[in-house]
Amino acid sequence: MMMRVLIAILITIGTSGRSVRASECKTDEDCQVDGAVCTNGQCACPPEYVANSIYTSCLPVAHGYGASCSDNLQCSASLMSGGFCNQGHCDCEPGYHYFLGNCWKTSGLFEKCYTDENCFV
Repeated sequence: MMMRVLIAILITIGTSGRSVRASECKTDEDCQVDGAVCTNGQCACPPEYVANSIYTSCLPVAHGYGASCSDNLQCSASLMSGGFCNQGHCDCEPGYHYFLGNCWKTSGLFEKCYTDENCFV
């Protein structure tokens, strides 16, 4: 049972958030998540949609900082890690800053960074 749960999580993560369940299907009606479609025998959210945090429905990707949202995953799909839904609008989490279309982990002077975009003072 534990292995099945792990496999389901890996399938979800490995498909950029589009997979909504590790369930097989033949038609869209076989998918138990609102808005999911049957693609190549697996339930998935359509392009430009992501599963909500509790995998009960597919929501449109919120494109960009300040875009309207109802779930964190809508924002992290476009702003990358560090993006979240803050009172109905996409924002960067504390410790992150917005630059060049993404939320970047903030590194101050003399702090470890992974890319130039981390540097923010």
